Amino acid sequence: MFCVSTVILLSSVAPYNVNITGNNTYPHGSQLQLYCSSEGGPQLEYSWSRTNTLSNDTTTNTNNLTISNVTTLDGGNYTCTVTNDAGSSSNTVTVYVGPVFTTHPMNQEEVINNSFTLQCTAEGFPTPSIQWYLNNTMITNTSNRYIVDTTSMNSITSILRVIMADFTDTGLYHCEANSSVFVDNVKSDMMNISVVERPVVTPSTHNVSLGANITFECTEFGSPPFTYQWFMRNTSMEGSDKLLVGEDKNTYNISSVLYNHTGLYFCEASNMLGILSNSTPASLIGGDALSVLPVL
Repeated sequence: MFCVSTVILLSSVAPYNVNITGNNTYPHGSQLQLYCSSEGGPQLEYSWSRTNTLSNDTTTNTNNLTISNVTTLDGGNYTCTVTNDAGSSSNTVTVYVGPVFTTHPMNQEEVINNSFTLQCTAEGFPTPSIQWYLNNTMITNTSNRYIVDTTSMNSITSILRVIMADFTDTGLYHCEANSSVFVDNVKSDMMNISVVERPVVTPSTHNVSLGANITFECTEFGSPPFTYQWFMRNTSMEGSDKLLVGEDKNTYNISSVLYNHTGLYFCEASNMLGILSNSTPASLIGGDALSVLPVL
């Protein structure tokens, strides 16, 4: 009697129907996860590649791809390749990364009738677009406001230039980055722009009698809040101006005028743009000339 043994050899089947599952849109800073599966076998081996270099924290020797803390550089085409001794097959998906601002506008104080610029920079994959807003109303190009955008390597810098600023340009500005892939816009920090005027004060002349009461007023034009200092220049004496110590207010009072009160009184009015120099008070600071007349 003879015994016959049979050996069945199973041939390998090359991978086919490679499928990649998982989200293909990721907000900046989130975790990317893709899963690759394939039919065929046995002994399937998986590898991942991308159009640019994979991040250092990427695991590529399994069918599960994980990237922590996604950045713009992680956007691109991802290919999963499956191989065994019978062949190989692959599939590719595109991963998109949401926009993020890398430069935010900052609070500024601008002088009326001057020009100023504001800047926002955002990045993402694909490269986003940027819109500007003033008090939550979208800004469009006009005769005194226009926007210039510059793009490079998934980044965009948007500059808003305001010509001959006036008080209507005061308010809260912000940028919004929009991607063609993502539904929601990403907002930058809010920036407060204050358009202000430098203080200008008005001089006057007073002729009063000896013993009279007089009050000088510093009449200013500009953007409050103001602070004040009063000075007296005795026109018959040489030397520096005398600082009149008193309250920080826009008036200075002499209750009973004497001959030695004769002179030039002037005030300094200052705001957040700075204080006016007192080196030439006749032209830069409001001066009140006091002449004392004898009592008849």
